[in-house]
Amino acid sequence: MIAIALAITVSCSKDDDSGSDKYPGVPTGVIVPIEERAFVLTGMDDSGMKSTEFTAEDMKFWKFEKSEVKVSGCGMSETYDNLDYFEPTDVVELAFTPSGELWQRFNGNVSNTYATWEWSDASKSGIYISSLGNIEFEFTELNENQVVYASKQTGAFEECSSVTAITYEVLSR
Repeated sequence: MIAIALAITVSCSKDDDSGSDKYPGVPTGVIVPIEERAFVLTGMDDSGMKSTEFTAEDMKFWKFEKSEVKVSGCGMSETYDNLDYFEPTDVVELAFTPSGELWQRFNGNVSNTYATWEWSDASKSGIYISSLGNIEFEFTELNENQVVYASKQTGAFEECSSVTAITYEVLSR
């Protein structure tokens, strides 16, 4: 079933709905002003965005708390918790570098570029993450304590003409 959820997530188009119920069940919270978003996410302000030399000590790591895909439509209503891939004692952390790399630290061991990322627009209201397909993830929370980004896709899957997938991740400090 996880393969179905991921196939829907990767193959569907972004929904343009901008209503308050865009991401039902997804945590929301404070989103810092635009001028603070780069610093909050990466630990460096926009002037550091041009640098490409980083070490693990330079990174602002975020603890991976939750990843979930909710699929509905055509009689289907399923939720998939992607943390099932990890043991409960595993500590997974992510760091967004100003140059667009996404680093991973797994149980204290750092691996260089896990994926790449970029802002979705000039307002820094969301991001694209290369490992998650060409999907915009919109922030529902972005502050010094927690980052939550979500995406909603709709489309057809197999014989079903209307399937919706809501995907989100929660990171904390």
